[in-house]
Amino acid sequence: MNFEPKVFSPKELLRKLTDPLSREELSPPHGTQFVLVDLSRDQLAIPNHLLPTCPVIGLHKAKDKNRNDSVDCYATKKDLSQILTSISSRPIPSAILVHVLRQSLHNDIPSALVLESIAYGSLQKSSDFQKWLSERDEIVPQSSNSDCVISSRSHEQLTIQLNRPEKHNAFNQAMRDQLCEILQLPLIDLSVTNVAVVGAGKSFCSGGDLNEFGLVGDAGAAHLVRTSRSPAQLFNLLAPKMTAKVHGACIGAGIELAAFCKKIIAKEDAFFQLPEIGFGLLPGSGGTASLTRRIGRYDTALLAITCKTINSDEALELGLIDEIRSD
Repeated sequence: MNFEPKVFSPKELLRKLTDPLSREELSPPHGTQFVLVDLSRDQLAIPNHLLPTCPVIGLHKAKDKNRNDSVDCYATKKDLSQILTSISSRPIPSAILVHVLRQSLHNDIPSALVLESIAYGSLQKSSDFQKWLSERDEIVPQSSNSDCVISSRSHEQLTIQLNRPEKHNAFNQAMRDQLCEILQLPLIDLSVTNVAVVGAGKSFCSGGDLNEFGLVGDAGAAHLVRTSRSPAQLFNLLAPKMTAKVHGACIGAGIELAAFCKKIIAKEDAFFQLPEIGFGLLPGSGGTASLTRRIGRYDTALLAITCKTINSDEALELGLIDEIRSD
């Protein structure tokens, strides 16, 4: 960034936000992409309805554990530049993301997923996403959609395998539909007490299949499909029974769905990313609900806004995964 952004004290920001006209200025449509607030001396306590529409970033020391609901994420001097650059490149998706995250933990998971879907649908028609679509690589012809998900059962154990290894198990509509169908079994048959989700090939799941991005015609109808045929809802219902065993790429939908599971076991080669803001979207496979409950709202915002890739050791330290195994 080639300018020095203003840093508010908590008192300065509160005064500005209590003035309706001044508060309205703190939004991307009015040219404000983020708000920085210095929390080194005082904490920030602002009612939710007064928060600006842009992300609020708290500046704190690296080991500061004093978290505050009035900010959307925390930054140290080390990572501040990356955060601000990321927000500046995608101010609208970043703002809508933090709106969703602010509400997610105040709702139950089914309600949070509905909110996520509505926000995701609004961004599918945004200029940022349309620009990304126009610049992306040429679409590669789809492989067969048969047996995108396979399952096997041994006594009380059900193993579900994502089975598009040639696409690093990219998550497409066929995989979504087949996964929803298979997950009906442990819902109905209570003798299934353990459900393991694994991925075939070199990766657990490389996220949404980019070949299917931008195919939505009716955004309203797409929202209704997402909420009525939702793997995230089923993962949430079955969470106490579920273990995700991940390796290689665990991107987008891969980690968003896995985060619902009671336990995530990762191989050493696993890496994790939320890339959706870079497309002009936000995590749309349940991540705003699952990740906030696993690692908290602030770290979820940080991962999503920066699109940062982290390895298995970093994920373990963050609480994103529960165990690393070398086998």
